[in-house]
Amino acid sequence: MNHRLEERRIVVAGASGRSAAQRAVLAGFEVLAIDLFSDRDLRSIAQVQSLESMTQLPKSFWRDWFGAPVLLCGGMENRLDLLDCFHRNGLVCSLSADRLAELRNPDAWSRWTRESGLLWPDTHGALSSAVAVSPSERWLRKSRASAGGLGVSSWRGEPLESFEYLQRQIDGEVLGVTFLSRPHETMVVGCMKSWLEDSVWGPSQFLYRGSVGPFPLQSDEWQRL
Repeated sequence: MNHRLEERRIVVAGASGRSAAQRAVLAGFEVLAIDLFSDRDLRSIAQVQSLESMTQLPKSFWRDWFGAPVLLCGGMENRLDLLDCFHRNGLVCSLSADRLAELRNPDAWSRWTRESGLLWPDTHGALSSAVAVSPSERWLRKSRASAGGLGVSSWRGEPLESFEYLQRQIDGEVLGVTFLSRPHETMVVGCMKSWLEDSVWGPSQFLYRGSVGPFPLQSDEWQRL
């Protein structure tokens, strides 16, 4: 096998893989894009497969991509089955299904931030008599199985489903930070600011509307990150 060629191959997987695939092609990679849309622009630059049919692809298909790294894009937050498929067929994906499940658990984030001395909004699971939460306060009702602001609404005291939880609403700017992390080092790559409801219309108050950047931060803010 030509290892130089193998090193220039990458699998892009997400709800929409076009932007990431275009960047990878510009960087000189051969790309397999797996997404929901498989639009013409994407097909013109990459080999494309449907996200929903991925787990049905034969092993003979995956042999050509054995050892290729996987770049996960948006929309993969709840697809544990697809991560299992990547690992089972010999692709290099740093995120396991078990780790993703932990990353999607708000209780884990509460623990991590508390241990790290970081701030985290008050969070409660399905309501019980042991949890005293007043509807007169501002709480958000969130789903454990959604992303991008879907499944988020203002809570008005109604019972929660087993897959939902409450989180205290916090006002302010919404910033997203991309970073690289190793056991003894963390490097911040950049920061983006999310558009809010008063800037861009959307069918839901909490729906993700896109981001703009790079967003400037003060030196002390970078140090805190």
